[in-house]
Amino acid sequence: MALLKSFKSIFLSLPGSRQKKDIFAFTLCFFVATAFWFLNRLNSNFTTTLSYPLEISYDRESYTFTRKLPDKLNVNISGFGWKILDKMYGFHKEPLTLNNESIFRNNFLSAKEIMPVLNQSFNEIKINSISPDTLYFSFDKRLVRKVPVILSSSLEFKPDFGLSGDPRVFPDSVIIEGASSMVNQIKSIHTKKITKNNLHEDFTLEVKLDFQEKQGIKISHTTIKIHFPIDEFIEQKKQIRFTRLNFPEQFSSDSTIPEFCNVGFRMPAKKLNEFSSDSFRLILDYRFIDPEKQIILPLVEHLPGYIHDFTIINPSIINVKDRNYR
Repeated sequence: MALLKSFKSIFLSLPGSRQKKDIFAFTLCFFVATAFWFLNRLNSNFTTTLSYPLEISYDRESYTFTRKLPDKLNVNISGFGWKILDKMYGFHKEPLTLNNESIFRNNFLSAKEIMPVLNQSFNEIKINSISPDTLYFSFDKRLVRKVPVILSSSLEFKPDFGLSGDPRVFPDSVIIEGASSMVNQIKSIHTKKITKNNLHEDFTLEVKLDFQEKQGIKISHTTIKIHFPIDEFIEQKKQIRFTRLNFPEQFSSDSTIPEFCNVGFRMPAKKLNEFSSDSFRLILDYRFIDPEKQIILPLVEHLPGYIHDFTIINPSIINVKDRNYR
């Protein structure tokens, strides 16, 4: 009312006050008449279609839906205008919650099963029809699984440089959860391919996982960090003592079978202080003797992963029959 008086005083203060008074009176009467007409019409019966929010209640720990759940129902209703107006714009428009075991038994809910729940929400309003009249569902048992992350990369290095160890992935595995039929098909998750050239020093980067999210499938991480240890590789030549295994007793004092072997390899410069002749073993195992040629090939055991291009220089073949070697 105060607002109307303020509007009136401003309007009448303008030039041509007589005409303004007539216009103001007409306008006021028009709006009052319209308001009374509208309020009177709300006492009449109306038919309209209302889009009503929908919520499906289910055990989220045990099941997951593989197709997007419907979130609205189109409800055709009839009733007094006041009631319909309240349903359309009122403050009590809570979602319609459906909780029915037939969802998991039949994979659908028919109008016959939905209508009783709707009638409780639409008090004093007649429900003529709903659309869609049947709700279809696609669901599966929920499964949580841990799978490894697989690195996909193409790396090129400067001359004499290379990986001094395995790349370190953080985290090295991820958790996936969702429909069991889909989760069981995922054995691992690959990274997006990493391509780097002319490498000569360590580097760490963040990379996305090559995984397309699907309906009902969640993943704990979408990106991971990877550290690549890179070093210059130094050429080495060492003399390593043979370890004899399973030799007959008559060979125990045979000095013609060599005790040492010359080997060559490349290793990271950072590992030089850690390396010793005990870092790996060269084995002569009599069980693997070639019965026809009477020769034994040396075997390498526990060779560190950072050693590249390992070569047995001499002797590479042990001739047991003639007690000589080459």
